Amino acid sequence: MAKRWQQTWPRGEMVDHPAVLAETRRDNARPRPQLRQSEGLPIVVYQRPRVYVDRDAWEMLPADGVLLMRVCPALETAFDLVFTPAELENVFGEVRATRSWDDVRCYHFPSNPRAVDSFRVTGGSDRRPQPAPPAARRRSVLSASTPRTGAEPRAPQPSGPRTPAPSGSRLEWAHGWFDRLHVPGESDAYLTAVEAWRGAWRPARVKVLLLAESHVAEAPGDSRVRVHAPVSVPVERTLPTTYVRLVYCLGYGDDRLCSPRPRTRNTGTRDFWELFERIASTGPRYAAEPLPALELARKVVVLKRLADRGIWLEDASLVGIYQPGGGSLTTDRQTLNAIERQGYEDYVWPGVADDAPEQVWVIGRTVARALHGLPGIRADRVIMQPSYVKRAGAWDEYEAELDGLCRALAVSAP
Repeated sequence: MAKRWQQTWPRGEMVDHPAVLAETRRDNARPRPQLRQSEGLPIVVYQRPRVYVDRDAWEMLPADGVLLMRVCPALETAFDLVFTPAELENVFGEVRATRSWDDVRCYHFPSNPRAVDSFRVTGGSDRRPQPAPPAARRRSVLSASTPRTGAEPRAPQPSGPRTPAPSGSRLEWAHGWFDRLHVPGESDAYLTAVEAWRGAWRPARVKVLLLAESHVAEAPGDSRVRVHAPVSVPVERTLPTTYVRLVYCLGYGDDRLCSPRPRTRNTGTRDFWELFERIASTGPRYAAEPLPALELARKVVVLKRLADRGIWLEDASLVGIYQPGGGSLTTDRQTLNAIERQGYEDYVWPGVADDAPEQVWVIGRTVARALHGLPGIRADRVIMQPSYVKRAGAWDEYEAELDGLCRALAVSAP
């Protein structure tokens, strides 16, 4: 039976109440819940990047008040949800029986549950992401073209003063770096789809964060490609259809799911799938359960297992560092360190901090060095990048590191 938050509900009682509209227009919400008064109406208000049921807010809510949940995704239009105490109980009451509610005092959703459409505030403030600068909006794809002539700007070392990141969304941040490096940038649609594919497989609570370097940048023609999984393989999640070069995208590495096929070679990331399968096949819950033989069904089962166990892969860089077929955003390691460090510190870690991850594992020693000293990063939770292992032939060392990772995950994410 579907959870109540996946059902359709009557229109919320307070979605167009004048006091609620007045509060939304203040646009000064914070992540921590606050009890305010708006035209005599008690309102508990807080802001999060996704639909997020906060236990503190729930327990703070007066019987004659409302809960105003301000949802402000990084790459999408923000919206507001309002619930009376009775509506909150009817829609989200089941979350109070979850481990997340007891362990981290919250329950949040990787994608918007169906019920929220009935409780969207109507006529409130329009909080769309700030548009990128005109020069950035004209960009389409990250091609193999070389930077403009002249000395390439160099980012400061992590220990020195940080390059100021543009305030606001991830898109603004990305365009700031494209401008600085004088390179054509990935399109907004591509960067948004990268986050959508990643978010589609986000666990209800991130217990273990796997941290890689970046997705692969957009290639010419990628914007025309759509991804469709056959109905014979039940996914049970709402997935994007825009093609991106990211391990979470089912079409990356599988031309059969792409229409039309990508013009640039669609190699996928077999190394990371081998890593995912190894993790998904260990631990007491799944060690005795074989994975399906059919490739697509196998991938779906692997991703489901990881999500069920609270294991999620993010990238330190928000922009594609490596281009399809070879080449890099820049060859300057100091600049890449700054991009990765800034992306993790300003966006990635704040996006998972509320989940209180029990472990963060970095995939790649170069990435680990770039992120040294930042929240969650530990020198004893690093494994080699799988592609490097093949080049260097360091199989024994890699196997030892991978065994240690799997043993640790069996404790935090059984």
